[in-house]
Amino acid sequence: MPEFTFRVLDESELRLYQAWFSDSELSRRIEPPTAQWYNYVRSTPGYEVWMVYDGTAAVGVVSLEANPDDHTAWVLVVVNPAVRRQGYGHKLLQALIQRPEATHLNLLKATVEPDNLASLRCLQKAGFIQEPPEPDDEGFLHFKLGVGHLHTSA
Repeated sequence: MPEFTFRVLDESELRLYQAWFSDSELSRRIEPPTAQWYNYVRSTPGYEVWMVYDGTAAVGVVSLEANPDDHTAWVLVVVNPAVRRQGYGHKLLQALIQRPEATHLNLLKATVEPDNLASLRCLQKAGFIQEPPEPDDEGFLHFKLGVGHLHTSA
């Protein structure tokens, strides 16, 4: 697995991240990050957002929105469209699971649209389990992964 560098997203990296949304596949999957979003995540305890580098190349953005009350967190991994389909999504998830911010958690959670096959495969390869089997009211599939020292079963 590559040696990734996780850097807390700063304003220059926010602009780089925003530029990725010129990619039609990415922009139809998630909302582009705004200054308002950036200010929110920077000021909200438990919300971590990193630009992730493989050497000097920015390969992804990873966010973790932790709930300290139940030791769970929502995860989002966005792969730089320029390096899509090279296995970075799965590798970024594996690296995130090893980070101190994740090791104290019981459960990581993620959602994905049923037609986003690359993300579905990525989550499954990283060990996430789909539950429940049907989409929610907004059409998203839910996934979970037991992690950390508090976890005893998936």
